[in-house]
Amino acid sequence: MKKREETNRRKLSRRFLAAYFVAILSMAGTVAAEPLVTDRPDQTESTDIIDVGSFQAEGGFLYERETTGGHVNTSAVPQLLVRIGATEFVEFRIGGASIILTSPEGGKDSTDGSDMEVGAKFRLSRQENWIPETAVIAALSIPTGGRTVTSGGTDPTGILIFGWDLPRDFGLGINFGFSVPTDGVESNSRHFEFKPTIALGIHITDRLGAFVEYFGTVISEGISDPHSFDGGFTYLVNDDFQLDISGGGGVTSAAADFSVGFGASFRFRNLQGT
Repeated sequence: MKKREETNRRKLSRRFLAAYFVAILSMAGTVAAEPLVTDRPDQTESTDIIDVGSFQAEGGFLYERETTGGHVNTSAVPQLLVRIGATEFVEFRIGGASIILTSPEGGKDSTDGSDMEVGAKFRLSRQENWIPETAVIAALSIPTGGRTVTSGGTDPTGILIFGWDLPRDFGLGINFGFSVPTDGVESNSRHFEFKPTIALGIHITDRLGAFVEYFGTVISEGISDPHSFDGGFTYLVNDDFQLDISGGGGVTSAAADFSVGFGASFRFRNLQGT
């Protein structure tokens, strides 16, 4: 029975991935007017809500290396996030679509699809002088992933988002994330996680941007907490297409020692013809 459930989760993850890519290819001719704003490659979510009737797909590849307790290499692709503009203040989101390859040194490789996440972002207020723009994300993680990566439960997440446009083309983003994940496939218990992030970005040119960031997780169960820094660059090829590259490392033993990633984001505006 467990093997059948794991097979069904993998099939569901693959179907989601296939549907996303078909949507991207079928909508590639739509033209947008304003430069897009993405929620990648950093861990800090933006306060931006995409336009009503628009569709945005963000994804990429991430490699991490962990040496604490044995050398483990982990790769994830495509890390897909789909964003759909519903109203001026709300967008719907489907994310978490990845195939995850884990390669422990001296051990057996494993490949599994990740859990999916569905939710929405709500804009709460605009920036007024030094009072930040605010938004919130509410989401549920659904246990569609393979046995080695799924939590085994339907897990709620909330993120409170603050953003400031600063002088000289700088921007500052701060997130306070909260989640209550299931402890594992065989467990009915949960624990609480607090996930703070802070990112400082700059527009170097109209097309080129850069950022540095801290992100971490504080876990209620007394487990060692992962804390990391990263940074990277974004390049706006045109108003609808952005490339990115990033890298970072952990400052605690629970975090990945080293990570590097790259990706692309596409936007298709006014699919409803509005």
